[in-house]
Amino acid sequence: QAAMDAATDKMAELYRGEKPQPGLSELGTHGAGVVIADYCHDRNRTDDDYQRALTATLEALGDLWTERGIGEVERNRMTDEVMDTSLRRWFALTGRVVAG
Repeated sequence: QAAMDAATDKMAELYRGEKPQPGLSELGTHGAGVVIADYCHDRNRTDDDYQRALTATLEALGDLWTERGIGEVERNRMTDEVMDTSLRRWFALTGRVVAG
């Protein structure tokens, strides 16, 4: 719980005082990736803001998954899924072509 609280505080700072949507860690990897991109796009964030939010979220989820006893190989796979889904969504929302 302490790891998630710390991550939520870090994300709230990045989100300029707003608390991120509750239950982010319960959405699954694809859902979490979409939420990050949608959140930043809905608030007209820059690419840099989005990158910081994605990084902070991935760190928070990694800490949470470690706390839950998920092994390194699985954590890496889950991190890749969140990142891939989020980047594809962000690029689509910002009008960029996504190949593959």
